Amino acid sequence: MIATGKRTELQAVLICPDRTLAQQFSNTIAELKTLSIVADLKEYPTAPALDQRLNQVQPDVAVLEVGSDRTTALALLSHVVAAHSGLSVIGLHSSNDPETILQCLRRGVAEFLHAPFKEAEAEQAIMRLVRRKESGGRRAQTRGKLIAFVPAKGGSGATTLAANVAHRISRASQRRVLLADFDLAAGTAGFLFKLNHNYSLLDAIQHSHQLDDSLWGSLVVSFEGMDILASPEKPYAPQLEAYRVHECLEYARSRYDCVVVDLASISEKLSLATLKEADQVFLVSNPELPTLFLARKTLAVLEDLGFQKGQVRVLVNRLERREELSLSDMEKIFRFPIYATFPNDSASVRRSLTEGKPVAENSDLGGAYRKFSDSLFGPPAGARKKTSMVGLKTLFNES
Repeated sequence: MIATGKRTELQAVLICPDRTLAQQFSNTIAELKTLSIVADLKEYPTAPALDQRLNQVQPDVAVLEVGSDRTTALALLSHVVAAHSGLSVIGLHSSNDPETILQCLRRGVAEFLHAPFKEAEAEQAIMRLVRRKESGGRRAQTRGKLIAFVPAKGGSGATTLAANVAHRISRASQRRVLLADFDLAAGTAGFLFKLNHNYSLLDAIQHSHQLDDSLWGSLVVSFEGMDILASPEKPYAPQLEAYRVHECLEYARSRYDCVVVDLASISEKLSLATLKEADQVFLVSNPELPTLFLARKTLAVLEDLGFQKGQVRVLVNRLERREELSLSDMEKIFRFPIYATFPNDSASVRRSLTEGKPVAENSDLGGAYRKFSDSLFGPPAGARKKTSMVGLKTLFNES
C-alpha cells in the first residue's frame, strides 16, 4: 500500500443491484480507509430519486454498478455526470469488459473497477479522486480541443505540418499545447526537434489508468513551452485496447487547451480509435495523382465513421506554383473542398530538420503555417485580425 500522511476520506453512495459484487467491493475498500460508503442503494433508482438522495447525502463519489442492467446504468451515469458536475463516478463491473469500460468512459466515469477487486488498484483509483478533490476539481472542469492530422499517404508531410502548427499555437496564443505522435511504427515528431526521451506514447497508453501529474511529467518532453508525447524509439505494433486510448486522450485533454495528434495511416487501429475522439480532422494530401485518389478513399472512410462535413478539412501540402492540376481539378477528384494549401519549400524544411527547430516564419512555408495556425485559435494579441488566407474560418468559434 502507498505510504501517506493524513488521508482525505471520500464519502460515497453505492448503487449496486448485484449484492455479491457490492460485498466484494465493500470488503476491498474496508482496509483502505480512504472511501466511506454513506448510502447503499440495492436497486437502480429513478433519476429524480437519485437526485434527492445525492442532495441529502452530498457525497464526493457515486459508485455505480453497470452490469445488472447496462442500459439503465448507462442512462443513470449520463444523468449523474450532467446533473452533478462536482461528483466523481466510479464504475463497477463483474469482469474486465472493454466495451462496457469504453461506454462508461465516454459518458464521463472517472474510474472503473472490476472483480476480482485488487486492493492496490482500488487504492490507486481512489487516491486519484482524492487528489482531484484536494486540487479543487479544476481539471474536471477543463477539456481541451483535440485536432488530428492524418496523411492520405505516407510521406505527405503531415508530421511536419502538425508539429509546426502545434508549436505556433503554443507560442502565439499562450495556450497549453500537447503534440502527440500517434504513429507507433514510424513516428518522427521527436526527431524533428532532436528530442531525447526515455518514455513514449506507448507508456502513456499502457498506464492510462495510472496517469497523474507526476507520471505524466516523466512521459512528456518540453520544447519551447510546448509538451511533446513522442512515439517509441523502436517500431511497435501492439494490440491496444480502445478504452485505454480514450483514457489517455481524456487525461491529455484535461491538462491542455489544445491536443494536436499526428496520426499514421487511417487504416491503423490506433488511428481509427483516435479519430473517433477528435473535434477536428485535417486530411493532408499532396498534389500527386495517386495521393489525391487515396485522399478521396480516406474521406469516404471518415464519412462512414460518422464525421460531418464541417469536422473534416482537406489540406494540400507541397503545392508548386505551377501545378499540372488546378485546385479545382483536385477538388473534383476529392469530391470535397480544399480548406488550405501549403507551398513546396523543401529548402526551409531541410534547414528546419538540420537545426532541430520549427520552419522559419520568414519563409514561404513558415508564413503559411503561421496563417493557418492563427486561424484555429486567432492571431496573437495585438496582431491585425485580417488574414490573407482565403477560406479559413476561426475553427473553434464555429457552431
